[in-house]
Amino acid sequence: MVMRLFVSYPCGKIHRMRSEAEFEPIAIRKEAGLGHRFSIHALFLCSASTCLAANMGCRAGAPVLTEPNLTLGKAILLPGITNFMQELSPFVTMLREAHPQLSIELRRWGPAFRPFHNLFSEPANRRRAAELAEEIADYRRKNPHHPVYLLGYSGGGAMAVFIVEALPEDVSIDRLILLAPAVSQSYPVVEKIMPKIRDFAVVYASRLDAPVGVGTRLLGTLDRKWERSAGSRGFCDKHDRLVQVDWNPTALRKRHFGNHASYMSRAWQREYLLPAFDPAGTTDVFRSLGNHRRTTEDE
Repeated sequence: MVMRLFVSYPCGKIHRMRSEAEFEPIAIRKEAGLGHRFSIHALFLCSASTCLAANMGCRAGAPVLTEPNLTLGKAILLPGITNFMQELSPFVTMLREAHPQLSIELRRWGPAFRPFHNLFSEPANRRRAAELAEEIADYRRKNPHHPVYLLGYSGGGAMAVFIVEALPEDVSIDRLILLAPAVSQSYPVVEKIMPKIRDFAVVYASRLDAPVGVGTRLLGTLDRKWERSAGSRGFCDKHDRLVQVDWNPTALRKRHFGNHASYMSRAWQREYLLPAFDPAGTTDVFRSLGNHRRTTEDE
């Protein structure tokens, strides 16, 4: 497999079980004996080959599992800029095993394998975010005491921010979890996002992450700012419930090397990411990781 300006990798066939407009589970299956290959620009790409090279356990054909009939809470996960569902499917399995009471949904928010379209289409992204926000609002009104967690990775992290911003004034979610979000550092999260978060928001960032660093400086963020994004530097805003976790070398022992693909390390996800979904968890757990920073109460 050759990696130059483009990366090629096999992927499974993606099957939607119901309509695009519904919050329904996505199943991803690998066709027996068949493979599809796609060439995607190296920026904004977590390739399966990179994950395998790092021994992170990304498996083509790993199913996305969900329990749509459970009514004890909801976790919604948004993939990266390519809308490649399999990059988060191993974490879905991990999350389901740890918190079987949650209904877990892995949602595509834009066309698959069209990273530049998804990056440059802010009006379409905002419209899609408003649609998803209305669906979340409908669930929240019907289940006011059930937790709602929203996770976004890379471009999906920016979309998660757009979704929370688009929520009606009387609706909030419990937690917002952002992995390398491709949204600007200067985004007004204190004004537009934090009032709609009940517990806390956590942002994972790394200055070694090229796609959300030099990549967004050259090609722009999803909110169309040409700068190193919050996925590289964190947000400029500070808030006592906004937890920002910088990568540091201690994460190497969990196979996170500071790059974009390393967020798919299962060892890292288990120690750094899974605690964000613990119903009894607080921001204290992130301080114990040793690379928590920038909240008002820490200064």
